[in-house]
Amino acid sequence: MSRIKRAFSILKEYGLKTFILRSVSNQYQSFYLLKKDLTETLNKNSFIYCKFITEELLEEMIYQQKDFLSPKKINVLRERLKRPSTQGIIYQKDGKIHGMQWVDTKYLVEFQNLEEALSEHTIYLYDVLVFPEYRRKGINNIISDFTFSYYSKDYKRALSFVSTYNAPMLSQMKKLNFKIIGIYRNYKLLHKKQMKEYSYEKEIR
Repeated sequence: MSRIKRAFSILKEYGLKTFILRSVSNQYQSFYLLKKDLTETLNKNSFIYCKFITEELLEEMIYQQKDFLSPKKINVLRERLKRPSTQGIIYQKDGKIHGMQWVDTKYLVEFQNLEEALSEHTIYLYDVLVFPEYRRKGINNIISDFTFSYYSKDYKRALSFVSTYNAPMLSQMKKLNFKIIGIYRNYKLLHKKQMKEYSYEKEIR
């Protein structure tokens, strides 16, 4: 997808405020650190469409979404699959891959070069994405429920980062019972980074 098409896509999907904030994020960024306690999901009827990403499925997804995924993103996805602590989950129905989500069981990866080790019994959830033509159909909820249910056998909590201005994703994370436990700020002009964790769990507005 070209930069111009991507810009129009963001403007249409998230609105003018988010579009402007994303545009200036090359100078300043802020992200909420979110946490959710993991529990097994009882309603598993729709889990039949969830699969762990293999090299074959990844290449199929790249082929299907070649107009949406940039060359840089495709390289990131291919390299990501090589990490031993990383697994990806997709939702595939009638041969069409609708979305994906990635989990790391050892580190905070691909986020602002933090690469910090996770605490015991914790997973890191990132790159949650439903492709445009399949949005607003509850697919993200299904992938997330599958992920939480699967990892609840060996892990107790999930962490994730979301941009403070990404209202749609924050709303989605609230529905999944995530709560804010910290904030990360990156002041690029000042070459300053700051992570602040809260001693309490804050409701997402």
